[in-house]
Amino acid sequence: MLYKKKTASQDFEKTQLPSTRLQSIKDILINRFFTLIKLGVVLWFFGLPLMIHLLLSNITIYEINLAYGLGNISQAYATDQIFKTYNTTNLILIPLLMWFGIGLSGAMHLIKLLVWQDPIFFIHDFKQGVKSNILYVSISLCFIGVSHFLLNYVIRGSYYFSDDVWSSPSIVSVIVLFVFSLLISYFVMTQNLLYQLPLRGIYKNGFMMSLRFFIQTLVVMLVFTPWLLLFIPYDFGFILVFIFLFIVILPIEILVLVEYAFYIFDIVINQKHYPSIYRKGLWHHE
Repeated sequence: MLYKKKTASQDFEKTQLPSTRLQSIKDILINRFFTLIKLGVVLWFFGLPLMIHLLLSNITIYEINLAYGLGNISQAYATDQIFKTYNTTNLILIPLLMWFGIGLSGAMHLIKLLVWQDPIFFIHDFKQGVKSNILYVSISLCFIGVSHFLLNYVIRGSYYFSDDVWSSPSIVSVIVLFVFSLLISYFVMTQNLLYQLPLRGIYKNGFMMSLRFFIQTLVVMLVFTPWLLLFIPYDFGFILVFIFLFIVILPIEILVLVEYAFYIFDIVINQKHYPSIYRKGLWHHE
């Protein structure tokens, strides 16, 4: 049988390329959405131990509260056990975050290729991303995990116990540490996508960018607000919500964060020092 060859209604032109980072995000969502979903499945696989760990922790805390409600244990014992459970959970969270970093390393590399409008060979490029990014992603997620542990330890300690250790300055200090661990780690991981820098240099740059673009970056990180859905009580479907967030929402959030980082790097680094990757993937107006 003979088939009529399909052709586009008009020839592709350079002007059809996105010319801003926002247009680039829209273009990828429309034309490469299935690739983002594939990335989401990979991220879900590497995030599965994290999900199981958090679910088991919540079950443990529920059982402690239930035992206290039934009068089987005292309030002091229940308080102590809940505090210890949270601390243990957050400590175990650190290596699980680093395991998740394997998937994140490959995903960020693939999203870089999407942003640059480069061809993608999914498995090969994912492996290349893990190989080139895993070191700084692991260090960054470990940094975030440790600061998250300290944040919860001090804040929950101030709630459960009355002691000078749980003072306001301590709470403020761990909040500041956690916020900057997020910002610095974000700029470290995204810098590593483009540049080969020593550990000291990349963290110095990350700290300076965190200070310079502090407010803007915090606003962009509001992209993670959909994860607040996990704090809503569900009779059924909690796991489905968790899977949806990993597979559909998370790759879009990473795309937004990578596009924003590249926008910042174009301003402060690429335009002057790396013109070959300045606004790469975008159409340059004459």
